Amino acid sequence: MGSHLTKLEEAKLEKTTRVEIPDDEEVEDWEERNKADYERNKQFEKLRVETIAMRKKMEKMQLAFRKNWVQIDEIEWDCSKLIETIEVNVVEVQGVWDEEEEILKNSVAV
Repeated sequence: MGSHLTKLEEAKLEKTTRVEIPDDEEVEDWEERNKADYERNKQFEKLRVETIAMRKKMEKMQLAFRKNWVQIDEIEWDCSKLIETIEVNVVEVQGVWDEEEEILKNSVAV
């Protein structure tokens, strides 16, 4: 049995597809649009890369700052310990001076 196409199917097959051929101005417009899109995408990519680089740099700076902050805290703690030690030494020296002064007074009085 042979297959027969209906007239509608034949008409669809015979129907030509209309192809529009753009004139030169339309082609130039599209080329300009494509070029503008390309340049915009290129600029966007450049800005994205710069933003990522800046964010990484900021993160490194924050880490360095935190590290320095910890070191500053340690230095402050060391300084407070030194101050306490100095205060204790001053009290001890003052006590020794007081004793020596008392000894001198007693020796002069005798």
